[in-house]
Order: sequence, then C-alpha cells, then structure tokens
Amino acid sequence: MSEQFSNRRDQLGLPWDAVLHSTRHTALTDLGAAGADVFTIKQVAGHASVTTSERYVHPVSKVIERAIEKLEQYRKDDLEKHQASRAIPDSVQTTTISTTLEKSESPNVVN
Repeated sequence: MSEQFSNRRDQLGLPWDAVLHSTRHTALTDLGAAGADVFTIKQVAGHASVTTSERYVHPVSKVIERAIEKLEQYRKDDLEKHQASRAIPDSVQTTTISTTLEKSESPNVVN
C-alpha cells in the first residue's frame, strides 16, 4: 500500500516527504481540531499511551473557544439544575399554607 501511495504521490507531483503515514497524522489532527479529546484519539489510533496521541492534538483558537463555550454551557445547565432541585414545588407551598390556615382556624389554636 505504501508503494502504491508513493507512486501516486510522484504522479501528482507531491513532495517526497508526503508519505502514507501523513494521512494518518492528518486524520488524527483533524479529529483533534474537531473537538475530540486526547483519550478518544488514543483509542482511534490504537496508541498505547496518551503521550503519543498528544502529538496529534494542536489546540487552535477556534477549538479553544468552542471548549470554553461548552464549559460555560455546562456550568449554566448545572446551576439551573441545582436551583431547580432546591426550589419548593408549588404543591408543597400550597399544602403548607392551607395546613397552617386550617390549624389557625381550629378552636384549639391560640392566636
């Protein structure tokens, strides 16, 4: 396969250092630029170590901005979820109020 690639490279007039492995590097680099984390790239590439996969991840401003936006959205969603879990549902508030009124109207309760 490498020989076929080299023949095609020569036919196209590509530089001598354009080798078949370059396509693997390009694909993994593009995977990183698309937002894949180094652990995913490690799995796709079949690397034994994350350190090897780090060579394929080149943070660019667009990718960094996208990561920050994801972080901000995550924190916003988490805050809303936390606030919603602490809110007292209307049914509980209504029950509490009506129970309080019933007790205060009772003849046994001193106001």
